[in-house]
Amino acid sequence: MAISQLEEWASTKHSTLLPNIRLQFEYLTEIANVLVIDKSILLSESLVTELFTKLNAVQINQLVQCFEPDEYAPEEVYSLIKQTVSGYAEKSPESSLVTLDPNHFVLVSNSS
Repeated sequence: MAISQLEEWASTKHSTLLPNIRLQFEYLTEIANVLVIDKSILLSESLVTELFTKLNAVQINQLVQCFEPDEYAPEEVYSLIKQTVSGYAEKSPESSLVTLDPNHFVLVSNSS
């Protein structure tokens, strides 16, 4: 089921929760996009910043480091891309924070 279909369902069944649900779906959409895009896009820090406004560099780095190819995104992530994205995370002001909910932060180790 597509995220847009879930959002439509939520708007009809749970309209009081819709603002929070939409925000979570925005995060989920960006996570899905990181997983399926051509990973060479991640070599451009300006593109990463432009394309992923909800996820921070630490979150993107975590997704890239844990990525395993499958039938939807069969290309492996080359070490240059992993190193580049890791560099974004290391210099990020959020280098020790990961948030999936903007109201809750989780401290993480920055060593991948």
